[in-house]
Amino acid sequence: MINDTTTLTDVMVAFCTGTAAEIAPIARLATGEGEDNFEKVFDFGQTLPGGPVTAALLKLLRQVMMGEKSSANTEGWLRYLYATPEEFANGGSSFSLSTTVRNT
Repeated sequence: MINDTTTLTDVMVAFCTGTAAEIAPIARLATGEGEDNFEKVFDFGQTLPGGPVTAALLKLLRQVMMGEKSSANTEGWLRYLYATPEEFANGGSSFSLSTTVRNT
């Protein structure tokens, strides 16, 4: 959490991440009613996929998600959608994209 808004004056790129959002550029940050007045507009946040940093991170994330890139840090973080609760709890539900999908 940033409490000092002066640290944001030189920021050129901002984005948020989430499971469904992947990486989404932020267009504007502003304070709410009754708070000290602050507003920062990010030029790169006005259009998708955002600026060069956001676009590069999104591209890399999607390459990892599709199995085009990987590392020791990304191994096992994709989960098999139809894993049993026991498989999931025991960590046996991770897979690579080359794994054959079971018939359900």
